[in-house]
Amino acid sequence: MDPSIQSQIAHDNDEIKNYIEKSGYKIDPWPESLAAIHHEGEALVIAYPIQGLLKYHGMADVERRIAYFPSISLNNGVCSTQTYIKLSDSLEADQLIWDNNVIDSSSRAFARVFSHIDVIRSLTGIHTKAHIYSRNIYPESLDKNQIPSHRLVTEKGLGTSASAGAAIATAMIEILYHGKPEYTTNTRLRSVFARYFAGSASRSAVGGIGLWLSHPKITSEDSLSIRLDTPKMSSFIEEIELITIPVESPLQTESAHISAPKSPFYNEWAMHRKTQILNFTKALLDSNFDKLGELAEEDTLALHGISLTTGIKDYILAWEPITLQIMKKVRYWRDQKQIPVYFSIDTGPTVVLLTKRKYSPILMTEITNLFPEAKILRSNIAGPPCVVSPDSKDFSTIISALKQIGAQ
Repeated sequence: MDPSIQSQIAHDNDEIKNYIEKSGYKIDPWPESLAAIHHEGEALVIAYPIQGLLKYHGMADVERRIAYFPSISLNNGVCSTQTYIKLSDSLEADQLIWDNNVIDSSSRAFARVFSHIDVIRSLTGIHTKAHIYSRNIYPESLDKNQIPSHRLVTEKGLGTSASAGAAIATAMIEILYHGKPEYTTNTRLRSVFARYFAGSASRSAVGGIGLWLSHPKITSEDSLSIRLDTPKMSSFIEEIELITIPVESPLQTESAHISAPKSPFYNEWAMHRKTQILNFTKALLDSNFDKLGELAEEDTLALHGISLTTGIKDYILAWEPITLQIMKKVRYWRDQKQIPVYFSIDTGPTVVLLTKRKYSPILMTEITNLFPEAKILRSNIAGPPCVVSPDSKDFSTIISALKQIGAQ
């Protein structure tokens, strides 16, 4: 990306931040010291995946997970990541168990998780080994058309990398700074720590609808996320429902981040971001659902237009036939049946529909009739990562599962 464009995006990012702060949003202060208070402990966290609304592709700094421009997403309650971390001086080596499988220490997955842990270790001054157990699961089914309870997530495009990073960061902060709310409730710290695993994890870490500030010249502690939906908006947010149609795919998101800047349309997409975010935030403050949906759907088309125009060797066609069919039906439902519904598709074939609560049953029936074999899930916008009490049933259940596969 041309240096002049990078400078303009940095200026735009600052204007967005100023607008956000003038609109009444607060940014937590960065801690004066990151030195860990505790070096040992355990924590269990439940976090939620994201669905991009104003999306991003491309890393200006791969190591620090700094994006070229800001982005917005929501936390989707369709599924969750449950992550347990134990830090102890008695542990001889790091260990990772993911979706009930012991992950080999030479694998890419192991390296990604523990490079994240290593960054947090370095920033906080600890050297304690870690055992991590994590799984992505669907919640208990609500009706016969939905996925059976506690089924592991295997589909692509559900944003579980984000929830994984948010869960790890939240668990580490809970252990290292236990009993210190200036750390454990600091959303800026949580979003920055989460970002080192995946850029979108920064937004998952704040919950609700999250804005991630980023540009190539930004410092690490300033590339943070802010929750845009406030308690005053709760009635409006609760009326929004999400219908997710998960579709499996072997696609790797990392390849999209590498290839996207090659598109001739990439710079224009980046330069338009300030206007999109200001329009989105105003629509949210005005409780304008249709404007939010329009912006999300338009940006979905832009994202995939970028992915399709990176050259004959690099372009990514993420959609499956069902993806295209649903996209066409959304336009039909909106234009011909006056149903307020919009689609959002991240890097993958999975489709998430944004609609209002009163229309969800109609759409569920329509989709089931059209695609009887499809998996269909209803959910709401979810909150931030939650630390589970050691006295709760969820805590003991997961720890029991961990012991059963020989992790302890």
